[in-house]
Amino acid sequence: MDAARKLVRTMEELGVEAIFGIPGGANLPFYDALVDSEIRSFLMKHEQQAAHAAEGYARVKRRPGLVTATSGPGATNLITGNRQRGHGQLAPRRHNRSGDQVLHGD
Repeated sequence: MDAARKLVRTMEELGVEAIFGIPGGANLPFYDALVDSEIRSFLMKHEQQAAHAAEGYARVKRRPGLVTATSGPGATNLITGNRQRGHGQLAPRRHNRSGDQVLHGD
C-alpha cells in the first residue's frame, strides 16, 4: 500500500467525511486514493476559498475541516486563507475545537 492510500485509510478511521481543495501535480496520488474512499472531495476554485470552506465546515459540523493543495503557490494561498480568518496560525490550533487541518503536496 502506498503512502496516499494509507493516509486516506487513516483519515477514514479517524472519521473524516470531507476534504476541500484543488488537485495538482504534487497531490494527485492523494486524490487518486480518494476515488475508492467514502470521503467526499469538494473541488474549489482557489486555495483561499478552500481554507474558508474547511473552516465553515468545521464550525458547523464540529468535525475536522481538512484542506489540501499542491506545493508552491497552492500551499502559499492556503496560508493566506488561514491568516485572513484572523487567527494568524497554521492549524491544528489547540484553542479551536473545530480542528482545521492543512495538507499540501511535497
